[in-house]
Amino acid sequence: MIGLHRLDEITRNLNLGELEINDPDIRSPSPDPVYDKNGIRVNTRVIRAKEKLIREKSDLLEECAKLRKSFVVCFYSRISYKVILASC
Repeated sequence: MIGLHRLDEITRNLNLGELEINDPDIRSPSPDPVYDKNGIRVNTRVIRAKEKLIREKSDLLEECAKLRKSFVVCFYSRISYKVILASC
């Protein structure tokens, strides 16, 4: 299942901090900076890349759950998970 391989890749990248950031010569311009109430920037390139991977991971988990009814996910944190294939 291709989705499971991509899930593993995304989880590994998030755990190791290896984010998929495009080449600076071909990426689009960064959006205007956004700061939280403490003055810390909340939309850095790294944060946006991490959020993009987390959204993709969530979408893949939902897709896998729809395709296979025995697909159960146990979350340990936002970036770690364990897939359990129940025997039905």
